[in-house]
Amino acid sequence: MKKRRLFSKSILFRISVFCVLTGITISALRANRLHQVCAQEEKQTKQTSQTKPLKRANSSGKLEQLKPKSSKVFADFIRELKTLCQESREQTLKRRQTASDFRNFDEELAIFRKSLGSSAPSWERYLKLSLLNITIKEDSPDVSLLDSAIEKLSPRRRDMQRPVFVRFREALEEQRGLILSPPKIQKQDSDEEITKFFDELPNLIESHLNAPDNSTTEEIAEAIAYLESHCRAEKLLARLRERFLKPNLWIQAKPSILSPVFQREINEPVTVNDNILGTAVRGSGQLTGNVDATFAESNDSAIIRVIMEGLLETKTVGSNGPVRVQSSNSSTTKTTKEIIISQNAITTTAAKTKAKLTSHVDNVNYTRDNFLVRTFAPGQIQERKPVTNAESERLTERRLNQRMDQAVDARVGKINQRWKELDSENESGESPLRVFIETLSTTENELNFRGVIGGRRQLTTSANAPTLKSDADVFVQIHQSLLDNAGTCELGGKTFAEEQALEELKKRFPKIAEKLIGDKSENEAALIITFANSPVNIAFNDETIIANIETTAIKRGDVSYPGLRFVFQFRIENENGKIRLVVKEQPEAFPIGFDTERDQLSVSETTIRAIVNKRLKKIAKEPIELKEFTIEGEDGAIALTPVHFSAKDGWLNVGLKLKAKK
Repeated sequence: MKKRRLFSKSILFRISVFCVLTGITISALRANRLHQVCAQEEKQTKQTSQTKPLKRANSSGKLEQLKPKSSKVFADFIRELKTLCQESREQTLKRRQTASDFRNFDEELAIFRKSLGSSAPSWERYLKLSLLNITIKEDSPDVSLLDSAIEKLSPRRRDMQRPVFVRFREALEEQRGLILSPPKIQKQDSDEEITKFFDELPNLIESHLNAPDNSTTEEIAEAIAYLESHCRAEKLLARLRERFLKPNLWIQAKPSILSPVFQREINEPVTVNDNILGTAVRGSGQLTGNVDATFAESNDSAIIRVIMEGLLETKTVGSNGPVRVQSSNSSTTKTTKEIIISQNAITTTAAKTKAKLTSHVDNVNYTRDNFLVRTFAPGQIQERKPVTNAESERLTERRLNQRMDQAVDARVGKINQRWKELDSENESGESPLRVFIETLSTTENELNFRGVIGGRRQLTTSANAPTLKSDADVFVQIHQSLLDNAGTCELGGKTFAEEQALEELKKRFPKIAEKLIGDKSENEAALIITFANSPVNIAFNDETIIANIETTAIKRGDVSYPGLRFVFQFRIENENGKIRLVVKEQPEAFPIGFDTERDQLSVSETTIRAIVNKRLKKIAKEPIELKEFTIEGEDGAIALTPVHFSAKDGWLNVGLKLKAKK
């Protein structure tokens, strides 16, 4: 991950992003890593004062305390939790006593070989079982061998649905999971500490359900992160995720999103240098055609099927002894290759090409002109033509398979390398956000993603996203907790200087930066702002967007001021095909916990509030129209046009149309 830019951390940038909500959406989507394990952050120091109750902005923008619920409502859940904790504790302790994580695989391999009977040797060679058994136990196993065997045993093939193949495929997938995400139970975690963790977890959760506050929220989030990285308690972890890590990002995409990325025309020269049944064949030609992509059926991953249909026309000369044959060849080809996006990585299948060749003999020359050659050569050429054409088709298929594999695998390799870098950043604690994919599937007509994005110490208890229909290529539904989480990870407890942020802001949003700088005096001291630990609170409801940002201290020159809460309110308008954000109420800054009807401002509060309000009002005078924006890539740019924008029941719903931009 690139180091965080200063402008993205500044209060003024965040304010401008809330004004330009499309920017928020893009920033949030860019935070969606295809795979990030929990960040290894250092434990934050517990607050010595009484914990602040959890709050949520209501439809008017006022922060309200969440009402605690009776523990009786959750009695069944707590009983279930205690049972799962007991089972998980026993499994974890037993696992620590196992000498090798791969003992079960040895047993499964023996069962598989025995079940195959007399066909075992051929399956041994096909699946490379001996190599698999060796590499699994190495310090750096070759995961590609596992991926290849799993793909060969794919349940999409009818002959692979027999119980013997299903069981062994599951054993391979288990080993792959152990390699990519091994259990990290530390040596310093004694049996007593593990027992204590599982015994105390139900009590912690019951306490939180009765009276939720920030302290127990962090403890439960840390417990889930501990289970994710240290224990293999799948049932318990799934239940906790279901209850406390509900999806806050839903994405539905149509196959049309693939065209701007994959669709292109092919028109390139081809050189032929083959040996066909002892005949040296040389020549050149042209490959023309089209590349496109679509989705393929999958319940547990996203499968993109890349398809290249083309026409290969060549002129060749085949030399064998005294005979030289000049031919014109035309092959219709279809090459397919699948890209599989899963929870852990992106993999590919081997390209497969089907070619149909038609060949015409243009001329036959003889290096030795005698009666025997002229008599027998033409007949032999015609007799061998079917075999020669079949071999030519095979070589053409191999050539196009290599071309497709090289082109696609090179790009996928770069993505997977970036994936590993992200994992490394997570391990080192550089990346504060994590991604948990709950659902990732494709049909021929749609891709569906549902996941949780947040920091290690955050929970997401969102309701289901509202069901809406849209003709957009991509329809994204973002829960308000996603932006709360991102704000906490990026800003929580941090301090930023204004001047550096404004310089960066000018590069990205020059018009907004110009308004913010405006009539600011050259001698006017810059602001230095410190954010609260949970600084961002967003509310999406009734076509209204409300953003609250809390700071704990603001410094101007040598003078320190108390923290403020910034409030922004926008209304979404859809008229005549145009989407606009209109200021519902002018943004203002208030002291934390300030009641306008009861409290009075101090001198310092009045001063800093006047300074900040003056700047805020510069950026929210005119409606903001959401227009087409562009994402640049290695192979060109893609234009995205908002066609749907709404706020309902805590969710921001965004529909985008995509097209390639030349």
